[in-house]
Amino acid sequence: MNKLKHANGNRPLTQEDKERMIEEAASYYGMYMTALGFDWEKDPNSSETPIRVAKAFVNDLASGVITNHLRLQLLIMLMDMMVWYFKVI
Repeated sequence: MNKLKHANGNRPLTQEDKERMIEEAASYYGMYMTALGFDWEKDPNSSETPIRVAKAFVNDLASGVITNHLRLQLLIMLMDMMVWYFKVI
């Protein structure tokens, strides 16, 4: 996978790319939890934590980096227009 040169860069991904990124990130997060001494794989409360954390990061926290900025900007403009409209009426 190509890396971003800057933290605030942008590289829109397909759904397939996002799923691949989630799987890879979950794998690394599992290794991180193991390095901290957690037996997360055998704990029913923690066994899904790496995938949950990876999904949250890719789908929510870092979504602006892996989406098409133009679509996001259009959505923001549309929402601003709706707010203005409802203030007027």
